[in-house]
Amino acid sequence: SYADYRRLRTFPFFRIPNRNRNGLSVESKMRRVNPYGDMARRSIGGVGATRKCKEIHGISGLEKALDSMLFGTPGIAKKVALTRGIVNWTDKPAIPGLNIRTTIDIKMQDIVENELNNLLTYVNADWGVAVLMEVATGDIKAISNLEKNPSAPGYIEGMNRAVLGYEPGSVIKPISMLIALEDGIVNDLSEQIPIGKSFPYAGGRGITDSHYSSSLSVAEVIEQSSNIGMTRIITRRYDAHPGGFYHRLKQIGFLEPMNTGIAGESVPRVDSVPSNRGGRISLSRQCYGYATEIPPLYTLSVYNAIANGGRYVRPRLVSRLTGEDIDSILPVTYIRDRICSEANAKKLQSMLTDVVWGAHGTGRRLKNDLVRIAGKTGTCYMIEGGTYNTGKKRLAFCGFFPAENPKYSCIVLTCHPKQNALGAASTSGEVVKNVALKLYSRGMLGNSSDLSAEKAAGDSPVLYATARNGHHERVRSELEVKGARRSLTRPRDIDKGIPDVVGYGLRDAIAILEKAGYNVTFSGSGYVTRQTPAAGNSAPRGHRVTLSLTE
Repeated sequence: SYADYRRLRTFPFFRIPNRNRNGLSVESKMRRVNPYGDMARRSIGGVGATRKCKEIHGISGLEKALDSMLFGTPGIAKKVALTRGIVNWTDKPAIPGLNIRTTIDIKMQDIVENELNNLLTYVNADWGVAVLMEVATGDIKAISNLEKNPSAPGYIEGMNRAVLGYEPGSVIKPISMLIALEDGIVNDLSEQIPIGKSFPYAGGRGITDSHYSSSLSVAEVIEQSSNIGMTRIITRRYDAHPGGFYHRLKQIGFLEPMNTGIAGESVPRVDSVPSNRGGRISLSRQCYGYATEIPPLYTLSVYNAIANGGRYVRPRLVSRLTGEDIDSILPVTYIRDRICSEANAKKLQSMLTDVVWGAHGTGRRLKNDLVRIAGKTGTCYMIEGGTYNTGKKRLAFCGFFPAENPKYSCIVLTCHPKQNALGAASTSGEVVKNVALKLYSRGMLGNSSDLSAEKAAGDSPVLYATARNGHHERVRSELEVKGARRSLTRPRDIDKGIPDVVGYGLRDAIAILEKAGYNVTFSGSGYVTRQTPAAGNSAPRGHRVTLSLTE
């Protein structure tokens, strides 16, 4: 390695003045290095030769989408014999490609990846995707695509599903409601919409809800995720011209390419249906999330616009280009300057807040005392062999936080969970909640809080900890400490999952975690002040636990 070479150069034998006679020959090789490991690896992309071309070009992610800017221009050189030896003679110098600065925040990326990985492991899902975006700028601060490792336990960065189309389920309803508000189909959020057990619109198979209600207010249609209510609202305007719903989505820019810079990006598939019975039935399914294919990033973009007061900012993964005589900061751009009025955006924010904070909201399990989350759950069955497999679900949660002053929007998809948690809120919603709480605890939501999990629980901080009872008792007796047991005791015992090592010295922490079957990496010195994943989380043996130490 280069480090070995530098060390060899210090040896006396290789410090002979004439280095051509000392026997040390060096050959340099170019190698691609990802300094942050697998973080956002699939979105950043990879490089390599192809069957068509032996040159090294981008083959996925940003590397592929922006290859024309990154690759540069090859030069031409030849070997020339001179009196004192053979040298390289450059006929045409190579021109380096541009450098790209992404919008990824490494701290946020670490939080999102860990929370998604923890949830997928806990529920034994096939794959999951999570995207965290800044509301005001559209900057993608974190993006993670994890799928089961085919050759070992655990999850790895896989296909970039954030930009691939899937049936979205009920997370589409707020987009339908946005159109209803803007078109004046509904105005009064307290207006009662008849529901009932079934709604056989246009003579088709009866549309049903998961819970029976005789009627719901317009706001409660979103809070309780009513398929019947959403269909009754949208078909008021588009019954005679069902294709008009498609044209409204097109009008707000929802069906246009986003050009985020991520290779493989697809646009939503929403059919423009004919003005007949079949078209009317298709419309009734489209408005609550079926018979469509929408990439998660596109769904997130509209929720972000709602959080942004109606301004439809373009999601982006690249913020800056630099190169020789070039330093270009890319401006924030908009798909549409505005897709709804600020007043209607406020109404939608209120409805999405009630999904979590309302008495009957489908996301009410996500309530917490620190960060108010607003958003929408979504569930849909997966299609296999041309029919829905009711045994396999794709679960989504899309929203933003803090609800009263949105700073970040987030979408999470969980595919086919098999244990422990099987609902949209208890899977994807939990990831969003945990990401929000981690950002809050690190002061990333405009707050000054630096809460640890222990402080949030109301405990005093760990000042000293040891796994050895003799040492522990000696410290207590020498210091004559009789109270504050939490401050001078071992961390709490964990029955299942990753042990709690906060407060331990590095040697004790490594011994405990390795005995439990985990690999350990660490930074800093002193005592453990934070561990990722947190204590109690479920993770397979061999999983990496990262420790942060502070004096």
